[in-house]
Amino acid sequence: MLTGTSSSTETKYALVDSAFTEVSDLSAQSLDGYSPVSILQKSGFGTNSITSEPSEPVVVSFVSGSTYKNFYIPKTAPHSATEINIDNKKRIVNFFESGTELYLLTTDGIIFKGDSTSLGTAFTKIHDASETYPDHAFGYLVGTSPTLHYITKPNNKDQLTVFTINAATNAVTTTAITKGYAKLIYNTEIVDALELPSGDLLVATARNGMYKINITTPNSYDDTNGFSSEAEKYFP
Repeated sequence: MLTGTSSSTETKYALVDSAFTEVSDLSAQSLDGYSPVSILQKSGFGTNSITSEPSEPVVVSFVSGSTYKNFYIPKTAPHSATEINIDNKKRIVNFFESGTELYLLTTDGIIFKGDSTSLGTAFTKIHDASETYPDHAFGYLVGTSPTLHYITKPNNKDQLTVFTINAATNAVTTTAITKGYAKLIYNTEIVDALELPSGDLLVATARNGMYKINITTPNSYDDTNGFSSEAEKYFP
């Protein structure tokens, strides 16, 4: 992201590629007085761009005081930046999609749901987890509609929290997981992840290195829900 000033001295922001070509119309947005706080991609897909296959969308957030502006930039051209209609006091820390349904996770553990083709329509709060999340939280989707399993890592808790979402009714149940695929990572700080061609997930932690996990039943609290390699023993 580049920062500049318009001829009228208004602060502008632009997303550019490696050739410094603007890839979105974000610079057309009125953001004077705002500062960037995050450029989010879905956990597991941080190496993907919005302009080349396999492409992925991004959510870009700005703040002025305690007021946020959040923009969704799709993976399809022309990559127009559209402001997301949610409570402007909420900071988005992770997101995922199921079709055109867009789910957002905030620092205070609220999940919002809306339509990525109608971002001006107010998003609906479907769950309050009553737990907090780091500014760039881990959150990974397993499953397809209507049953979605969203695996997350909350702040200061020795567990992974799995939200099982009924996409048809918006009902949400939660499960704390410390076994199986979570056994070696539930009490670590997760800083990044990469989805491998095999479908396994490579998870990077702040202090303990990387783990390869395989998830079979995301919300099952038992050792048969998947497995995890030991730290730095993820190949072959």
